[in-house]
Amino acid sequence: MTLRPAGSGVLLLCSDGLWNYLPDAQDLAAVTLQTIERGTGSLTAAAALTAVALDAGGGDNITVVVIPIIVRSPT
Repeated sequence: MTLRPAGSGVLLLCSDGLWNYLPDAQDLAAVTLQTIERGTGSLTAAAALTAVALDAGGGDNITVVVIPIIVRSPT
């Protein structure tokens, strides 16, 4: 699959081990962006999302990947 984002942002890939406990896209974005905005990076954001799933019961495998996307305008 090819992804060509229109602007900068964050790509979140996750398994149902997270999605089952945090199924709302806005909630996922809130946790992810709050962590990244503190300047702690993608790995910490993935760990924070994993912690949410574990704290909620974590009964399934939890896979989380957070990829920052930076789109630069052509110069």
